[in-house]
Amino acid sequence: MDKWTGIGSAKLVSQGANTVNLMKFRTAADTAILSVSINNLGNLSYRNDLAGTSVNSTVSVSPGSWQTLQVHVRIADTASQIEVWYNNILVSVLSRTDGLGTNPIGVLQLGENTPALTYDIAFDDVVASLNSIGGVVPTNTPTNTPANTSTSTLTPTNTVVPTNTMTPTNPAVSNILTFTSTADTYVQSDTPTTNYGSANQFVTDNSPIRNMLLKFTVSGIGNQSVISAKLRLYCVDPSPFGGEFHRLVNTAWSEGNVNWNTAPAADPGILGSLGKVAANTWYEVDVTALVNGDGTYSLKINSTNVDGAYYSTKEGLAGFAPQLVITTGLEPASTPTNTPTATQMPTDTPTPTFTLSPTATDAPTLTPTLTDTLIPSDTPTPTPTQ
Repeated sequence: MDKWTGIGSAKLVSQGANTVNLMKFRTAADTAILSVSINNLGNLSYRNDLAGTSVNSTVSVSPGSWQTLQVHVRIADTASQIEVWYNNILVSVLSRTDGLGTNPIGVLQLGENTPALTYDIAFDDVVASLNSIGGVVPTNTPTNTPANTSTSTLTPTNTVVPTNTMTPTNPAVSNILTFTSTADTYVQSDTPTTNYGSANQFVTDNSPIRNMLLKFTVSGIGNQSVISAKLRLYCVDPSPFGGEFHRLVNTAWSEGNVNWNTAPAADPGILGSLGKVAANTWYEVDVTALVNGDGTYSLKINSTNVDGAYYSTKEGLAGFAPQLVITTGLEPASTPTNTPTATQMPTDTPTPTFTLSPTATDAPTLTPTLTDTLIPSDTPTPTPTQ
């Protein structure tokens, strides 16, 4: 059984009247097993390259904005399984049990390699893993511990001998967390005491001045590092300028009470901005600088254009609420270190004896040899006489 997961963000810039491959899984010998693509109608599709069969979905890939694709594959002959997730939603028609052979996956191909096709596509934050993304599998390396070998007439002493104590390592993996807004509204300069918390759209405009307010509650990051954070908004009315995005340090404002007079001030620094925006389109802004872990995060969006940009709120059409998409990762654990361990090891400290014990190994033993040794006797020393 062979398991693989591929995950990443893709942005379709343009596409001709042809299919464009997003992810293709191949054997180590480069034989195509399966692929997930955008078909000539702009919808997600799946192809069993071994069988030459395809399945099309009705999930449309919107051009011009970043989308998240995650593909899980389990190779098990006729019981092989595939799951396709688009923007963290399971595409059920493409998720199935299929015959994908028995050869393990060795290559993950991104993009298209067929000549004479028309397309422009970009990829970002791509991760491949032998496990489900977010899973951690420790790799244990055996500890090498020298064994005690007894020898004859040796006195054991405590000798510190370094032994390799291996710490299981966590391979670097990533996980995508998606949060919908907990509060989204706007405030308006010429109606300073009016609250718009129940509106199904919010707007950023410069005439009159209208600022959007957003709040997200983030959890599940824990000790993982934040690789990226992207704010996604669904535009419902176009504008030449989509807005400037600023951090709000004060997150205590309430959607049901805030108005122009009570809205907190934003940081002057710009996290990001959007240029021209079109209706019925998702847009994405990189706000990685905003998020550093679990907690509550808030933004204010303003505009310098008199033609305001309108976006859907969580009170609007289902499925089009503002989203904060966070990609997290685990730092690789430290590499194995040698830890000195007190180990009972014999040292060669011979003890004089006339009896030699046999060794525990086939080492040669010593055989004493008798030799004649002259021992001086007491001989009187002549004394000089006068």
